Amino acid sequence: MYPLSSIDKYLLEELQNDFPLVSKPYKIIAEKLNISEETLIEKTKNLCSEKIIRNISAIINAGKIGFQSTLVAVRVNENQIDNVAQRINTHPGVSHNYLRNHTYNIWFTLTIKKDKDLVKEVGDLLDFSGKEVIDYLILPSVRTFKIGVNFRFSQKKYDHDKNETIDDKGEIELSSTDKEIINKVQDNMDIISEPWKKIASSLNISEGLLFERIQYLKKSGAIRRISATINHRKVGILFNAMCCFKVSEEQIISAGIKISEHPQLTHCYQRKIFPCKWDYPLFAMVHAESENECEIISQSLSQQINCNDYIILFSTKELKKERIKYLTD
Repeated sequence: MYPLSSIDKYLLEELQNDFPLVSKPYKIIAEKLNISEETLIEKTKNLCSEKIIRNISAIINAGKIGFQSTLVAVRVNENQIDNVAQRINTHPGVSHNYLRNHTYNIWFTLTIKKDKDLVKEVGDLLDFSGKEVIDYLILPSVRTFKIGVNFRFSQKKYDHDKNETIDDKGEIELSSTDKEIINKVQDNMDIISEPWKKIASSLNISEGLLFERIQYLKKSGAIRRISATINHRKVGILFNAMCCFKVSEEQIISAGIKISEHPQLTHCYQRKIFPCKWDYPLFAMVHAESENECEIISQSLSQQINCNDYIILFSTKELKKERIKYLTD
């Protein structure tokens, strides 16, 4: 685990908040931490070079800009895992891919445009010539209860932003300028004194117009926020578990809302079920420092919603993790 100074810890907390829409955002953050802008920029660059910060960029709400997403569970012969994973990872719409301790052993997320056939896209991707793929399940989100967490490094290690629940239904109309802005801000932001000025200049628009359109894109839900993404493994959060609960249709909304209040739960969804194959509709992602802690949290969640029928799927290998690039060629 990388040794973080007290300033590093406060800086990481600040950078996970929505990035300031002002000409000199790092100066604003530096004033909060009582350090110089130059020192803050240097420390931010160092945290990026150490890969503690994965990137500083816009987090896009795919559903609002004409895209659809799904989780896919794949049952693969053990001796073909690498072969299948390599093929899956070549798809530009695959952002996360994990090996998990279950008969459905490969779990990946796929995002494609709404005008494409999702079932066909998955089928084509998993259409191998031999018997590598035994079975697969397409598990789109039916309802989102929570997405996103801020990792804290003070006394409270985790904190969830109540605004992080999202409405991904209903596509919004984007102007050509809006599309160009999304294309730019989804890339890793330059760590310089005036990053917005550089982005605006590259788009041949004023900084003021850039701020105005980003505010619109946030208000409309297309951009959730612009912030740093933390490599949680680098700061000691080594384990993640996908906890899946078998709850009835009548209980699922109240159960999803209830467990979403837990600070170490980062994502919570209702997903499609497949009777006799997969009948756990409530998915909750938990991050913790040990497997045991994940298990304790999962048990606590099950007790909160009075659900004894649940399973815990641990990630045993990260096969792919990278941001989707939207509205590119």
